[in-house]
Amino acid sequence: MSPIRPRARAAAAAALLLVLLGAAVGWWGWWKGGFDPWRPGRAGGGSLKERAANLPPYSQQRAGIEARRRELGEALGAAGQSEAAREETLDAARRLLVSALARDLPAYWLGTPWDFNGTSQTPGEGRIACGYFVATLLRDAGFAVERIPLAQQPSGNILRTLTGRGNITRTVGASFDEFRAALRASGPGVYVIGLDRHVGLIAQGADGRASFIHSDGGRHRCVVVEPVSVSESLRRSRWREFGNLASDEVLLTKWLRGEAFATVR
Repeated sequence: MSPIRPRARAAAAAALLLVLLGAAVGWWGWWKGGFDPWRPGRAGGGSLKERAANLPPYSQQRAGIEARRRELGEALGAAGQSEAAREETLDAARRLLVSALARDLPAYWLGTPWDFNGTSQTPGEGRIACGYFVATLLRDAGFAVERIPLAQQPSGNILRTLTGRGNITRTVGASFDEFRAALRASGPGVYVIGLDRHVGLIAQGADGRASFIHSDGGRHRCVVVEPVSVSESLRRSRWREFGNLASDEVLLTKWLRGEAFATVR
């Protein structure tokens, strides 16, 4: 037997353990409103960027997420007609999805420069546009998406590629306070949100605290995580359309099974 294989298996196992610990501890506490992963000085110590310096390689993080996704996909298939087993699996999938898109993957991208034509696939290298940032995170979380065509779509098409119209809320011309009320009413989870000329992710806890995760072409000119309440991009946009990925069972099922998400054009 090749000596490389045991090392590869050990690395994959270590990556999966990191993902499981992060999802089980960090995500669950944050989802319940007791832990804000974006705020310095909270549980976990330091800012997200400071903690990112001690993270494993990005490829290892991706491998751990993928291993867990496949494991849950097998569990979903084994659930058969058992509604309880199916719900348990989908609940675990929600935790994994939120952890991956709201914490585990964005942590590596913080500070990566924005550019309108940026197409980087490697955190911290080159430049990345807002659509490419969202599409790359989705791909790296295990979604079978067409990264380049998806990244080049208007934000509404990105949303409709992933989730149904019934899971999408649109607040066009509404005040910022009206938008925040609609977002809070949609519950905790991880959202794709489309603005006038921008797209990103929002992570929202059960207590209504929410953070905007995006490659910002405005004041920051890089990938940032900022409180929704102070985001200039969110405040000045008249078009705000968002959908909670974690609440869509059809999306979760397709993701776990590795089914393709055809790009809506």
